[in-house]
Order: sequence, then structure tokens, then C-alpha cells
Amino acid sequence: MKRIDLNYQDYIGQGENSDLLVSVVEFDRKFDSYFNIEYQKVEQAITNTDESTYQGIEDSALSTSYLDYFQMYTDISQGESLVDLGAGYCRGTLLFNALGDKRCISVEREALRSRAAVLKCENDILIADLLDENFRIPLAENYFIYLPVDKVLYSIFKKIIGQKIEANFYVIESHGDLIDFFQFHKELFVEQEFNIKTSLPRHRPFIYKFKSKIVSNEKISNLTIDNLSLWHLYNNDKDIDLKISSTIPGSKLTREWRSSIKGSHLIRYNNRLCLSLENPSRIIDFGNGDQILSIIKKD
Repeated sequence: MKRIDLNYQDYIGQGENSDLLVSVVEFDRKFDSYFNIEYQKVEQAITNTDESTYQGIEDSALSTSYLDYFQMYTDISQGESLVDLGAGYCRGTLLFNALGDKRCISVEREALRSRAAVLKCENDILIADLLDENFRIPLAENYFIYLPVDKVLYSIFKKIIGQKIEANFYVIESHGDLIDFFQFHKELFVEQEFNIKTSLPRHRPFIYKFKSKIVSNEKISNLTIDNLSLWHLYNNDKDIDLKISSTIPGSKLTREWRSSIKGSHLIRYNNRLCLSLENPSRIIDFGNGDQILSIIKKD
């Protein structure tokens, strides 16, 4: 296993080099073949139609390159573990197990995707739904996240807070807003110096590294809208309306209006934290004079 393609060093961190894309994808597929992963056959067999499954998309989009798992493996101290949250085909576990000295535990909902890895590293594979309120994230020194910003990620963040996890988090951008989401939650994560580039094209071509902090129970119990990121994390799915004041464009006048919090999400707009609403479709830009006047809980 350690006798890998001698050119692999030329592919590491070359995600922005379109000339090497085919080479990196072929490299990863050779490893998949070595580990008996039959990507197309498995994807066709998945029956879950939940959009968060991303069933049938290109393997290079669904999965992280073995080369980037290798970069994380290199950074992690000997004897430490990495937990891959939403691991797909569990490439990290397969690679770490083959290289030895360090452990990667994969958490994946789709049993079919993890089947090949289970046959080789059964003790390092957890088939679990990260939305399950009773599921506890395995404790480790390091975690890896390559997921969209949706209800699964919200669930993971709340589990990190609830379990008071202090660890390193390696993060690769998925849809263009994942890194922003981590950076918005300054009470929970501190970004580390880690200038490592990805080996496949991504919205941001870097592996980011964050250190999680403990958030007190008291802080969570007394959240207000002034702490927007954490408040939104715990309230975005609740039956709540916001009363909002906005400046009318081209004048100094303001108008008040009302919107549901459901379907909203945090975004970076005008290079600052804003709240994007779904009904009506509007962006609350606090730096431009928008204000949340009150929170209205529906009966």
C-alpha cells in the first residue's frame, strides 16, 4: 500500500491546476479500485432520495481526495485520531488504516457507501444519522467536515456545543458558504494558521483548520438576537417571526416589516455577516442600517 504512484507528490495541493484534474481523479479512482469501491454501482443502488444524500453526483465532488486525507494524516500527531463526519465512501479510514500509526473513524449514514470500508476496517466505521438527537459524536483530537450548510451541519454544531468538544477541525469548502459559517461562529471556533491547498477543485482551494472552544450552558440558556450566529443556530427551525426595520433605498426613511425565521441562513454580504430570509426573500444587512426590532413567537 505504501508503494503508491511515485508522481503523487506532484498532485498534492494542485486543485487550482486544471491541467492536473484528470490525473488526480484517476489517482483517486485507482485507490478506490484497490479498496474494492465500485462507485457507480453503489450510487445506482442507493434508494434514499433525500437531497442531502447527493446521490449520483461525480465522485470527485462527493468525496475528498486521498491526497487531501494524506495531508491531514501528515499534520496529525502520531497516535491521534480523526473523526470524519459525513464520510461517504470512508476514504480517510481506508487510507489511515493502510498507513498505520493514526486512526480515522468514519461516520456515515448510507450503509451502501461504507460497505467496502466495513469489510476492511469495521471497528472504525459508524453507520449513523447525524440528525439523530441521541447520537453522540465520537471523541477525538481531530475532526474533518466537508458538508453543505444545512440541517446536518446545524446538528453537528449543536452536538459539538452540547458535548463540549475541544479539538481541531479540518474543513474543506463544499458549496461556497461552509468556511464563512465556521468564521461566523467565533464563540465556538478559532481559525488556525494552516496554509494547505486542496488537491481537487473546490470553491475555496484550501484545507482550513479551526480549534473549537467550550461554550457554557449559561450562554446557550440566555441567547439573544444580539448573538446572531448562536441564536440562529438554535432557532432557525422554530416557528418565529422577526419584526424588522429597514432603510428605504435612496432616502433616510425606514419601514417596518415582518418575516419568518424558517428557511433563513447566515451569509457573507458586503463582506460582513448578514441574515438571508426566504419569505419574503430579503437580506438583512445590519451594516446598512437594518435592525431586528423584536422576536415574535407564534402560538
